[in-house]
Amino acid sequence: MLSARHIPFTAMDKNSTHVEFVKQLGNRIFFGNMTRLDLMRSAGVKHAKIVVVAVDEIEESLEIVALVKEQNPRIRIIARAIDRTHARRLLASGVEHVIRDTFASSLEAATRTLEQLGYPEGRALEVTEMFRNHDETMLQNSVKHVDDIDKLHKLAREGRQELQELFEKDSR
Repeated sequence: MLSARHIPFTAMDKNSTHVEFVKQLGNRIFFGNMTRLDLMRSAGVKHAKIVVVAVDEIEESLEIVALVKEQNPRIRIIARAIDRTHARRLLASGVEHVIRDTFASSLEAATRTLEQLGYPEGRALEVTEMFRNHDETMLQNSVKHVDDIDKLHKLAREGRQELQELFEKDSR
């Protein structure tokens, strides 16, 4: 998409097949693991405005985020999260924008399920949006307790109760 919009970018990938494909399209790409500081510097992280971290290993992504922030404290980071715990850890590490792997598709499935159960399309979307907003708020509120499992469980129970009350109030 960036290429189609004539927006220059530099990519890094540790999959040689991906690297060769992207090179054939004329884009700048480095082969290797972004946890390697020399590659990160060669790719120009010190002068980058934005970095997107989209790796499959949770610890590796957190290491990349820390290295990127160390090299360029003003950079904006968009990171893919494997799950909710990973999202919480990324947010706690200072990532501004976290994209949860299955969150959007789960919400889409919930919307379609509500429609199949007889909810009008607009109403199904409203209910899904209420859930999305509540869930995002709960995630943000849990960031400061990233290492306190008891507090996280308590917040989850409270959040479930709040959501139930929100939906009950909405259905009146």
